[in-house]
Parts: sequence; C-alpha cells; structure tokens
Amino acid sequence: MSPVALGDGFGLLHRGGMSAGCGFVLCSPWGIDELSARKVLFRLATRLAAAGIPTLRFDYPGTADAIDRPAGGFASWVEAACDAGDRLKAACGIDRIVFAGLGIGAAIALLASARRDDVAGLVLAAPVASGRRYLREIALGVPVVEEGLGLASRQRPDGVSIGGIIMPPAVAADLKSIDLTSLEVGLAKPVLIVQRPSQTQDTGLADRFTELGWPVERAEFEGYDAAMDNPTISVMPERVIDTITEWISKIAPAAASAMVRAEPARPVMAKTSYGTDEAVMFGPNLFGVLTHPSERNPGPTVVFLNSGYDHHAGWAYQWARAARTLAASGIASLRFDMANIGDSPAKPGTAEQVLYGSGQQADIGSAIDMLAERGEGPVLLVGRCSGAFAALHASARDPRISGAVVINPLRMVWDPDEDVEVAIRVGPRSMADYRQRVLSGRIVKRLLAGDVHIWGAAKGLATQFGRRFARRFAPLAGSLSKTNRLRWQCHAMFETVSRRGGTMHMICSERDASLEQMAFYFGGGFSRLKLFPGASLTIVPDADHNMTPQPAQDAVVDTIRDMARQLTRAETGEPSFSEAVSRTSGGARA
Repeated sequence: MSPVALGDGFGLLHRGGMSAGCGFVLCSPWGIDELSARKVLFRLATRLAAAGIPTLRFDYPGTADAIDRPAGGFASWVEAACDAGDRLKAACGIDRIVFAGLGIGAAIALLASARRDDVAGLVLAAPVASGRRYLREIALGVPVVEEGLGLASRQRPDGVSIGGIIMPPAVAADLKSIDLTSLEVGLAKPVLIVQRPSQTQDTGLADRFTELGWPVERAEFEGYDAAMDNPTISVMPERVIDTITEWISKIAPAAASAMVRAEPARPVMAKTSYGTDEAVMFGPNLFGVLTHPSERNPGPTVVFLNSGYDHHAGWAYQWARAARTLAASGIASLRFDMANIGDSPAKPGTAEQVLYGSGQQADIGSAIDMLAERGEGPVLLVGRCSGAFAALHASARDPRISGAVVINPLRMVWDPDEDVEVAIRVGPRSMADYRQRVLSGRIVKRLLAGDVHIWGAAKGLATQFGRRFARRFAPLAGSLSKTNRLRWQCHAMFETVSRRGGTMHMICSERDASLEQMAFYFGGGFSRLKLFPGASLTIVPDADHNMTPQPAQDAVVDTIRDMARQLTRAETGEPSFSEAVSRTSGGARA
C-alpha cells in the first residue's frame, strides 16, 4: 500500500504486482460503520492486490482524514469516487475499473458507475437502496448507541449524527431523494450483490437488476453483524472477502502483460484548514498522517495513538479534528495506525489480537524514530483506553517522550492472567454508573424484554467488585500479593517519568471505570498521585469513555495545547497549565 495524491487530498493505493486489466475502487460506508469497516476494507484491498488487482481507497469530503474538506451534497461524494477511478487508471495504466461499495458506499459506487463507460462491474455489499430509509435507520440506531456509550439525548449534536459523527447537512438533505430501485442506471454490467440475511432491501435491489437484464450474482454477507458491531470487537468476514476476490478475478479482463506503473517516491500532501496533511509510511509498513501547521511554533510534536481498534482519525474523527485545531496554534502532530489496526497491516507471524501487547511499544518507537529523522520532537503522546496504556508504558521506556496525556485508562499494568478478549468486552463502566443504570426504569424494561445481555452485564459487575475487593485487602498481603506487585510496577513507571522531568496528565470521565483504576493505584482520593512530580489528574463531567461530546473533546484538545506550551516553556502570556486545565475541563484536578 502507498498513499497517492487525489485531488486536494490523498488516497491509499494497493498496487499488486501485475495488473489484471482492471482496478478496484472501494467506497466506504459512513459513521460508526466506517470506523468498523476500515480494517475490513483494508483486508479486502490487500487480498485483491495479492491477486494482481490494484485497489484504491479514499475518504469522502467531510469525513475521516478529509474532515475539513467541504461536502457539496451527496454528489460530492459520488464525484470523489469518480476522481478515485480516474486516479487509479492513471496510476496503474489500466483502462477498466470495478466500483465496490459497502452500505451507503454501495449507492455511491452505483451512481459513480452510471456516469462512466469504463466500468467492468459492480460489487454492492449490504447496499443502501433508499436514502430515506437509511436516514430512518440512523435515527433508530442513535438511542441504542447513546445507551451503549452512556450519553444523554441532550448531548446529541444537531442534524444527522451517530456516535458523535455528524453527517454533512447537504449530504443528509440530498439522501432523502435517493432511491436506487427507481434509478435509470445505464448499460448493463456484471454485478455482485452481497446480501444481509433477512434484509428485503438487499434482495429487492438484486431483483431490480435482474429485471433490467443485468448479469447478477448473489452472495450472503456472512458475519455482517459481527463485522460491523463496533471497531474494537469487529470480526473479519473472511468468507465474504474471499467471495468478492474470487468474483472479481473471474470478470477482470485478462492483461497479464500490463505491469502496474511505479510512480516516483515523493511526499503526498493534502491541504487542511491550517496547513497540510502529509500521508506517511514508516517502520514495518505503518501508515500515518503528519499534520504540518502553516506557521510552526517551537515545541513538541503531538503523537495520537489508536484507541482500541479505532483507526488513526479517531473515534468520531476526534484525532483528525484535534490535529487541525492544534495546527492553528502552530503545533505539529502525527496520528498513525499501529500494526493490525486501521490502515496498517499485521506483522507476519503475530497474533490477531494486538491490544495491550508489547508489539505496540515497538510501533511507537518506529513513529518516534521517523519523527527524529525529520527533525521533529520531542514528543507528546496522547492516548485513550488501550492507547492510554500504550502511552503510559512508552513514556516510561523512551526518554524522547517529554510528556503524555493519558485518557480514561482501563488498565495501568496488564495482569498476565487476564484475557484481553474478555477485558475489552466487559466495557468501561464504573460501579457508580452500573448502580445508576440498574436503577434506571429504561434498563429494567430492556432487561425484561431481553434486550440487555445479562451475562455480559454480570461479568462487568463481577470485574468491578473484584477490583474493589483487591484494593481494600491487598495491603494485608504485602509482597505476596499480585495486586501489590502490579501497583509497584505502575508506581515505578511514574517514578521513572518524574525523575527525568517528564509530565503525565491523566484525564478521566466522571463515571468511567478508569477512576476505579486511579483509585486502585493511587488511593480513594488519588492522594498518592501527588508523590510523583509532573503527574496530575482532571475529571471531566458529562463525558463518556470515548469523550464523544464536543465539550469533552474541546477539554482534551485544550489540555494537549496547554501541556505542549508548558513543555516548551514558551512565553505565550497564556495561563499556566494548572489554571488552563481547571478552566477548560470544568472538572476537578488533583
């Protein structure tokens, strides 16, 4: 995979060795589906390239890495797909393309193909046939997502949104008139429809193409729910990936003698509100985006780490937004995907599960090496959840890291007897939040209706009770207690950072289970945190584990900016870091 210039942005091109005579343009879904599907589409593109079929992926205006590119309605997303097709042809020396789309991306793929006469086929996976129905489905899903995140409806942004991701208003307005079943779609072409079980809109669209005389093949989208549930527990739909690869290999016109063109290596830059984004590859095929401010101030480079399996743009694209905001203050940043997350491949011979593993420390080291070669640094790490764990451990290991912003860490030190898969499914609920939810009338109704996973909730409660029990009785066991050994390991890391003058700022949402971790390691009032110079804590009100609400995101960015200023000791005339943190978070600070 390599980044390529695409309009005023960039795309990700999986070249392959030999061209099969045509290439593949992948059109992504939107919202939480896009976050969940990022790795799926990366895996599909990799498989296609291995079969000799070059594949290009891209972001729509107003989404992910293209978050600040204006979206001129739904047509601008279709136009972006057409531009991707032209770029793929120019880059690889091919004359035919296949458009493929997932969810709303299927509608984009079909509409893009209707504009062109160079399309060899279509792949429509879980296709959105009706824009109005799609908007209704989003509206129905919003309360479910809010319940899962622990957010109130009053925190919901205006317009069409889900999980903090806001659809560009012009796109949402245009979707109301989209109906693929009544669309005049031009010349017949081979089409593969990957249908979700029991979804009549999928089968209805397939029936429509059959009536029009198109050569239609159908396949079942096995594992759709598991793949699209959420990014952190998404399961790769390997059989679907195999099915699509086999289908395109059959219809691709043969051109075994056509070599894929190799373009000269040069920086791939995209314009942003306050500078440029540079798509970079480094280390063991890691992908990232380095944001250069138009006017760079001296100081650290902020490095954003993955949270769970959210890709480098972050949950609700908050890392991409933060990079723009920091650039406005002259602060450079890097957001990148560690191995086997988002747009970075797995390392050969490693396990599928990479969270809380030592391999992520090597990936962070590769990122810092790359920045050092460019003269960037020192480094300020930012991570949430599993990314917070990685940031904490990297800060203790690498003296090139001057500070870290550690957000909602669910683990400070990993217990080797614990199972990662179980831990990430238990979730980030605190005991206070569990009590509040149990007393909620809506939760009781959902329990009686069977809509709440009782076994999962019970494991979450058992985990929280276990932590509280261990914190209370561990001092009686002394050095024989594994609990105390974990605590000593955590304190040793904080001591290492403090000894070399580094800073460690913790940010916790007020009902998050990370507060249980803080109490476990630093006491019920977090008083032991004061033993480590440079360590501090902010508790942010009205925020979920993901820091989804905009005020919570603003508090995080303000903290990062003020911490960067503190690290450079710049004469900015701004309030001190302590004053700024208290002001911007609206929460308590220890």
